[in-house]
Amino acid sequence: MNPDDPRHGTYAGACQHQRDGERVEDCPPCLNARRVYHRRRGKLRTMGRPGYLEVTAAHLAKITSARASGMSAQQVADAIGFDLTALLRITNAGEGYRVRAATWQLLDQWRPQPPAVTGVGVLRRLQALTWMGWSAGQLSARFGIHEQTITEGLNLSRTIWHEHTTTRIVDGYSRLWQTPPPTGTSREKAAATRLRRVARERGYVPGAAWDNIDDASETPKGTGVEHRGDVDEVKVARIVDGDFHLPATTAERREVCARWATTGRPFAELARGTGWKIERYFRPELTEGAA
Repeated sequence: MNPDDPRHGTYAGACQHQRDGERVEDCPPCLNARRVYHRRRGKLRTMGRPGYLEVTAAHLAKITSARASGMSAQQVADAIGFDLTALLRITNAGEGYRVRAATWQLLDQWRPQPPAVTGVGVLRRLQALTWMGWSAGQLSARFGIHEQTITEGLNLSRTIWHEHTTTRIVDGYSRLWQTPPPTGTSREKAAATRLRRVARERGYVPGAAWDNIDDASETPKGTGVEHRGDVDEVKVARIVDGDFHLPATTAERREVCARWATTGRPFAELARGTGWKIERYFRPELTEGAA
């Protein structure tokens, strides 16, 4: 072991000497630390207080349940009372892993209580804002957090949200969830349109689709087109406004054509932009007859 190793004089240092094939007896501080460790361990056993206990299946089930409820690994570790490294070591090793008695007691006494704001809720808030057209850069400036943090969250490469980051995202979402992004310039408008398209392709939903945005078991309501005859009002309005690239069902195309007729603009413009054969979806004589 390196002479400058900070583990000199500890039981960990004695173990490292053995792993390196060195004699512990040649390092008096580590030898003394090993003797003290075994003496204390023997005393605890005699008193019926083992120094280490095994993690049980019930302990792991509690951790799994908390993670399934939407809690991040960091939130679980904080709730139990030990650091994240210890939690990851326990979950990776599985049942039978030996931990200190104090750690075992914390884990045994802990009862999962899902936080008011979960990691799932943080992700859904970012997705909802992206659905509206807010970019990661714009949200970063308004939340006061790094743009990379938001991007990693949306890409699902970040699952651990620290408390201060969570607070800023939740506060920012409460201010922006009904506010569209700025579209004063052509560049801003194009960027917002592109983000909305990407968000819908990825299956993001607006904040209004959730009764409890932090409930991991909840499914979004009132989103998308579930049947061929359904019409997505938002999509129809956007196509009429000029977002011709959006895909549309037959029912939506008919609705677009009907609304286009009320604008007074030529159907040739709609046909050029969308590539549709307008006569398939709009027949003025039928409209007049229905009137």
